Amino acid sequence: MTINVAIAGATGHLGPYVVRAFLEPSIHPLQVKRVVAFTRNATSDSAKDLETRGAEVIEGAPTVQDLKGIDVFINVLSDKVSVDVRDTYAQAAAEAGVKVYFPNEFVADARLLDFEHPLYKMKLAHAKRARELGSGKMKVVSVYSGQFLDYLFWGGAMIGLDTVNRTYTVSVLPANKFGITSMADVGTALARFSILAAENPASVPDHVRLSADAVSFAELATVVGNERGETIEVKSTICKRCLSSIAAFTRSNGDADITEFHPDRCLFTTFSTFLLSRSPTVLASYRRSLRDIKVVDVILTLENEMSDKA
Repeated sequence: MTINVAIAGATGHLGPYVVRAFLEPSIHPLQVKRVVAFTRNATSDSAKDLETRGAEVIEGAPTVQDLKGIDVFINVLSDKVSVDVRDTYAQAAAEAGVKVYFPNEFVADARLLDFEHPLYKMKLAHAKRARELGSGKMKVVSVYSGQFLDYLFWGGAMIGLDTVNRTYTVSVLPANKFGITSMADVGTALARFSILAAENPASVPDHVRLSADAVSFAELATVVGNERGETIEVKSTICKRCLSSIAAFTRSNGDADITEFHPDRCLFTTFSTFLLSRSPTVLASYRRSLRDIKVVDVILTLENEMSDKA
């Protein structure tokens, strides 16, 4: 069977990778007949590129009419888009008879995290609402991909990965591992999941965790250093007081070894606390976000330590 696919947010960060995956010669048009790309600007270079490759580009928000005849609807909208807008799109998909819907997850599996954050809360709320709207007729598949490999170095300096000066400064234990997946791999996986789920919804779980690799900052330094023919020093700003907090926290959660600190929590701590330490101008806004986090003995201790140094 051939299916029709629509992607909202097609010209954002992840969107082009997803659209291009469906337009691969091995998939389009033999397995996927139509690839509809929704975008805010149909005249952008990215939109024109997708159209040249074979996508049907539509400017504006997807409506029930737009989604008629679509089998799979994928939401890769920006995280800035409100939950109400996301819910409206999911409702349109359900009313149009879409068989499979992928909400915009593509981060850590928030169901397993022991802290709260507005972004994760929004994603969980939307996925729950989408399943309610689907009423068992529209399959909803949440895909968790961990950290994008592409972002890790694109925004590396912001979190302490200073390759130019051969120094990685991180606010976690350098040996802690976290999951990474490239955006291209996410696109390829979504194409495969879509084809399978449209034909047989039971063939794809409701929740899928992708992890192309699990690495630590120490390992990243070694790989990049070998490629550049240099030695990259890895420094940790984590203090003894923080280590004690982490050890106590992990023991209370049944983890005997702090080197097995949850990778998703580890990465979140790295991003939030390093932003605080590197950019005092965002300190206030991040403090507001951090108020919602339950792991205060770990993350807020790190925040205070970094603030003392600023």
